[in-house]
Amino acid sequence: MGRQAQQSEMEKRAPDGGGGSGNTPPPPPMTVRIVTWNVHPTSVGGETPEDRIIRLIQFGQTHRIDIMALQEVPRSLFNDQARLQRLSAAVTGAGYELLAIRNEYPPIDYNTPRRPTAERQNAYVVIYNPAVVEPQQPPFDPTDGGLAFHHPEAFQEGALLQARPPVGTVFNVHHPNNQGDSVLRLLSWHNEAGTHARGHVEQLQQEIQNELEPPRIGRHEDWVVVGDFNVQDVTAEMQELDRDYQVLTHDDGIDHIITNAPLNNVINDDPALNIDQQFRSTGRHLALFGELLLSAPRP
Repeated sequence: MGRQAQQSEMEKRAPDGGGGSGNTPPPPPMTVRIVTWNVHPTSVGGETPEDRIIRLIQFGQTHRIDIMALQEVPRSLFNDQARLQRLSAAVTGAGYELLAIRNEYPPIDYNTPRRPTAERQNAYVVIYNPAVVEPQQPPFDPTDGGLAFHHPEAFQEGALLQARPPVGTVFNVHHPNNQGDSVLRLLSWHNEAGTHARGHVEQLQQEIQNELEPPRIGRHEDWVVVGDFNVQDVTAEMQELDRDYQVLTHDDGIDHIITNAPLNNVINDDPALNIDQQFRSTGRHLALFGELLLSAPRP
């Protein structure tokens, strides 16, 4: 069951009540649907990770999902041309495009000298509808470096260990009727850290306050952080985020959508769609769907 902080289970779409010039009301906000899912890097019940991703793509095409943020995608998928081509064909055949980064930790260098907290790494993948959102800076190779690590130095375990930082990109959101493009910053996170996970959520909160919330050159920007936090909503760390931002999660779930934009709970609780059975990879890793309401840029 989807559960949302600060808002009703299904907030109805409503025009933005602010601004506007003269008697001309502002246009209604645009809806952008997003899903986050830890797909798990191995086969489950005979179904491979790419099988699960392709099912989600097909579902997303039918239910107008604009952004799919996936964690724990196996790195081996990108080293097998047949598997990668099959996934790429499903992505482009449904009208989507793909961004990926094949690591969960940045390389060890002068800027990030800490050793990773785990040797095993998987990949992050973001699949998006280019008719709705597009990266501000299209990468040279979308399947390797299409996403960037967000301030790795802010996510650490002590002085020597590098925790998994979020990865992300900046999208231009194409509003209809020549209203222009707004900005949406996306971060995706796999916070697998055992007993340290709650401390990393505190580090994420600091990053939101320091890096995402301040206006850039006096301009409002929307942001959304999604992923497998490995921390339940009832913890003190998540409750602080609940109080300050819009948060969506499943009952007793560890996957979250956090944003500064109005947020609707969609799809999760529709009994006809049975998300629990369709999109559960392992254990508590269940796809989580949300709908962002993004206002057009002000003239």
